Amino acid sequence: MDVQQAMKITTDLDANCVWFRTAAEPLSLAPLGAQLHCDIAIVGAGYTGLTTALRLAEAGQDVMVIEAQEVGYGASGRNLGHCTPTLHYWPFSKLQKMYGLEYATRIIRMQTQAAKQVFSLIENYQINCEAVCNGILRLAASPKHLKSLEKQKDFYQAHGLPGRMLTPDEARDLSGSSRFHGGWLMEGAGHLNPLGYARGLARAALSQGAKIFIQSPVNGLKKEGSKWHLQTPEGSVTANKVLLATGAYTIGPPWPGLDKAFDSVPIVGLATDPVDRALREQVLKGDHSLVDTHGDPILYKWTRDNRLVTTAFFSGAMGRDPEKTRDYMTRKTQWVFPQLESLNWTCYWYGNLDAQYRTIPRVFRLDDNVYSCLGFSGRGVPTATAMGSVLADLLAGADETELSVPVEPFRRVLPGLATLQSISFKWGRFRDRLQMRLDGASELPPTP
Repeated sequence: MDVQQAMKITTDLDANCVWFRTAAEPLSLAPLGAQLHCDIAIVGAGYTGLTTALRLAEAGQDVMVIEAQEVGYGASGRNLGHCTPTLHYWPFSKLQKMYGLEYATRIIRMQTQAAKQVFSLIENYQINCEAVCNGILRLAASPKHLKSLEKQKDFYQAHGLPGRMLTPDEARDLSGSSRFHGGWLMEGAGHLNPLGYARGLARAALSQGAKIFIQSPVNGLKKEGSKWHLQTPEGSVTANKVLLATGAYTIGPPWPGLDKAFDSVPIVGLATDPVDRALREQVLKGDHSLVDTHGDPILYKWTRDNRLVTTAFFSGAMGRDPEKTRDYMTRKTQWVFPQLESLNWTCYWYGNLDAQYRTIPRVFRLDDNVYSCLGFSGRGVPTATAMGSVLADLLAGADETELSVPVEPFRRVLPGLATLQSISFKWGRFRDRLQMRLDGASELPPTP
């Protein structure tokens, strides 16, 4: 596979992705092949578009989803499936400076309830997506990180997210690793099969009366009187309102320049062959997701068929060179879990994040009754689900000032976040190793 093509998000969602092997069967859908009319047209069949369509259909709205590829083709089918109801990248004080107290409070309230929305949808619509709602282990890579984790835990607990601090012994018991110094069990969180969830959302939206068309790239969007005309290769839709929910997979039409609202940041997903059940029970025995506080973070989860899944961020040869990436991830994983003596990363796939500085998704008003929602910055599963409800309210005519996030005029971002991320991870690895030396660690983590 040409890595440059992968970074330009032109790869197919094929058997290299573990979720393609393990997700529920795809839906039987067809391209748009007629001239249709609807009240609301949504471009993009990922979490944002599908959840918005579902919420609108539940309310009796006439809504259609038009997808250029397949349901869950983009980030919704390529992420790791962590369902994290926090925004720990920015402290609340920073959110308040960016958005003001009212919006910052609404954003936190939305996010802390986001995972609950995900698992409620899964239960209500019986979505087959390996859903596990038993919490996420946010573990401390250094003793000095514990105070910060406890502060985060207290903040989110005050906003309705249950959780508790873990002693080093509890962290070791739940993770199966002696590399951590305690941590935070983030209750109400969990993980799932991301492509299975996307397909389940599509089935749910269809069951409520929404229409979904695949293999139908929108190559034209123009205003005709008070309505909007969306053109595809074999058909068209005329709608009163339009939502562009294409995320990091926004390319060219239907709104030129929209891909400048974020920086596309590439990532790699890796999954092993299924491991022996007895060995699996020695690592993350409670089937939790694990995310730690390293500058180059450690992230792991299991699939239902006993595959260990992780991710690698592009930095130097990391991500760009599959063999070097596999080698480093093997050494890194065995440093964390030495009991995993043999690892075969059978599945190796690429994806992209629609990153922007604020990291909170941004809703842009592009024109009269045309909106976009972009910039999730890796917060997809719960945040995009919650944003679906927000966007459904917006498209149904709610007062914009009452929404959880502000509706803004279109803004471009300065490029370079992908480069900054690469530098950040290199610096993070250096800082981690320095801190571990200061902590008196006898064995340091491997380097790429």
